[in-house]
Amino acid sequence: MALGEIAAPAAVEQLLLTLDGSAGNAGHRQLAAWALKTLGPEHLSPEQRAMVNILLNEWSDLPELGEAAVGPLVDMLEETTPRVQREAIETLTRIEDPAAISALQELLRHPDDGIRRMASQVAVQFAWERIGDAHLAMAAVTLERWQTVICLGPAAIDTLVEVIRTSDSPVQQRAIQALGEIGDPRAVPALVDASTHADVAVRQAATAALEQITDQSQSDANEGATALGCDTDGNSPPSANT
Repeated sequence: MALGEIAAPAAVEQLLLTLDGSAGNAGHRQLAAWALKTLGPEHLSPEQRAMVNILLNEWSDLPELGEAAVGPLVDMLEETTPRVQREAIETLTRIEDPAAISALQELLRHPDDGIRRMASQVAVQFAWERIGDAHLAMAAVTLERWQTVICLGPAAIDTLVEVIRTSDSPVQQRAIQALGEIGDPRAVPALVDASTHADVAVRQAATAALEQITDQSQSDANEGATALGCDTDGNSPPSANT
């Protein structure tokens, strides 16, 4: 088909339908993306330009599109390979718009374990300063970087409480131990609940953590975190690799 025929309104409309996935398979979508790129950006909304760049693996052009690129990047995660998923998540960290960080924070709760773990790895590596301590704790728990979790202290409490209420016993036990080492009294109700758990190992861990919290003051907990090697200068994620 000649370029003039491709540029006809009806043809452009069909290309856009193929691009958004309502018609055609992945190969057809890539061909549509190539044709639309050839025609020029005047036929495309910013979101459509973002999808064209994603389908053509032109990741470096996406950050300049800002918020318009966020939705297409997130949508692509559900229907592509792990390599492209990784590229999409890393690209979110290079977009300055707050919507990109909000999307990354949501991915830390994604129901798919692979996507959640990948988002956690990217967040810790590239965006730990921007996602906030509570979300960094979420990522660190997913990656089972327990020293990082402990070093985050009170910011990790809500995540750890959720873990001991929803996860399997081995992870519950480690989360309970982390709560004991942090020493924040806000964890006490959840630990009291865990002390009646059906699994004896979980009960024992909860009892020990409650004793730790009772025995130490908050200043002792802070000194303990420093002694464990937690970074406190704000220039690097605390114990990010442990």
